[in-house]
Amino acid sequence: MGQPMLRSTVRKFIIAGIVLLLIFAGVAYYVIREVLWRSEHAEGFEPEAPLTAEAFEPVRLTPLEQLLERHLEATGFDDLTSLRVDGVYKSKDVEMEVRLQARSPGLYRQTLQYGDVIIDVGMVENELWLDQTHPVINMEDTKLGLVNQVVLRMEASIPSLAWRQKGG
Repeated sequence: MGQPMLRSTVRKFIIAGIVLLLIFAGVAYYVIREVLWRSEHAEGFEPEAPLTAEAFEPVRLTPLEQLLERHLEATGFDDLTSLRVDGVYKSKDVEMEVRLQARSPGLYRQTLQYGDVIIDVGMVENELWLDQTHPVINMEDTKLGLVNQVVLRMEASIPSLAWRQKGG
């Protein structure tokens, strides 16, 4: 440029140029390495089935699958992992405290209390259990016991349908 420069200024420019060159080289190295890594892993990727016009058709759900989807939308239980409901159950002149508890995927418990009478029923992975302070529910009577089992399974199905659908 025709003008004299101090050696220290020339050294600073040279050092700055080398640092910039190293930064660009490092960025280029990592970008190229990432591109090569993705291309190596993309080569092994193949779709499970070739895309056809049938692949773009809407999926037809069975009536049961449609029912389960509506159940999930209505209850929102697929977002929960546990449930506890406390309340009062009234039937004509009888009023009982009730507690429903459930935990994903297969635990359910219902407690009914009327005065000093407590009835605990539940299911653990489809196994029914019963605990009562007074013999209100006669499980020895096979017909009545079967009815009680069916009713309990229906009550437990409210959260368990969502949790089983989500897991499977």
